[in-house]
Amino acid sequence: MKKALLIFIGTVLITASMAGHALAAGLQVQQGFRDVTLRGYSRPITSATVAAEVSGVIITRYYDVGDTVTKQPLVQIDPTWIDLQLRENDTSRERTRIAIDQARSRTAWLEKEFVRRQTLVTQGRVSESSFDEIEQQRDQSRLDVRLQEQQLQQLEVQRQTLIEQQKRHRPTAPAGWLVSRRYVDAEDLVSAGTPLMDVGDYRQLLIPLSVSAEELAAIKQGSQAQLNDQVVSYHVHSVSPAFDEKTRKIAIELMIDDFSGEHRGGLPFELTVQMSDDGFMVPVAAISDRYNHPQVIRADQPQPIEITILNHQGDWVRIAPTDQLHPGVELRDQTPNGGSDRP
Repeated sequence: MKKALLIFIGTVLITASMAGHALAAGLQVQQGFRDVTLRGYSRPITSATVAAEVSGVIITRYYDVGDTVTKQPLVQIDPTWIDLQLRENDTSRERTRIAIDQARSRTAWLEKEFVRRQTLVTQGRVSESSFDEIEQQRDQSRLDVRLQEQQLQQLEVQRQTLIEQQKRHRPTAPAGWLVSRRYVDAEDLVSAGTPLMDVGDYRQLLIPLSVSAEELAAIKQGSQAQLNDQVVSYHVHSVSPAFDEKTRKIAIELMIDDFSGEHRGGLPFELTVQMSDDGFMVPVAAISDRYNHPQVIRADQPQPIEITILNHQGDWVRIAPTDQLHPGVELRDQTPNGGSDRP
């Protein structure tokens, strides 16, 4: 009788110990989920094709594929004709300034002569016709000054136009961008609209993806992924309001926050998100698979429960629903060493 009592007490203690271990290990049944891996490739946040705005021969090419754009232009198109027009404009503006000085000087003399003759005609020492003549010359000289000043303004506008045209002989791109493709070389003849180079801002990388609404919700909850086998953080950069009825997907863009590798297009990107699914998730460590009959044991019950395995998700197994289990139920650890060997 005493021996039987000791065996019973020992069994109770062992059972309590196993239940406590299960609770400590945190082996719980969870709602079913599945891992979905989304894949994409990097691209620059902004890209553009720079085209020629004027016709001419390229006399210098400053960049090649892979170069970083600085303050120098991409190419230099022969500016001979525009330079000559600017020199001609400079000459015309200087000649007009001289004409304005002459007209102002003559106007100043005529103003004095007008005042002098006005006094003389009052005294009767000069005729009225002589006074009218000097008055007409004064008024005409004033008009000449205004005409020359307007001509100078027109030449200034023409100069600004020529300077803008001259700049178009030196097409540029934002500093810090990279050249991804080159279409022309030195001594090539180009016309307006001819593509010169493709450039992009690779300092910030985007990942375009096409996802479902459920996947988008899961993406927003996460913040880490892999880019070119490096763990990186990301955030949602843009979400298209359009919906593709054929694929039932939404176009989004993720921005990479902290990638330390070489920034370029085409880097492989992987993001694994958990999606809700039918059934329950059970830790691998809580499953015993003797004689191809997988079982689990609840922490509060000694009887094993047979389960039907649907698939594996890393350290978890998705099983078919059963009335004896529900999310939150604690399970016993059934691995010999307390590890997580897959059954």
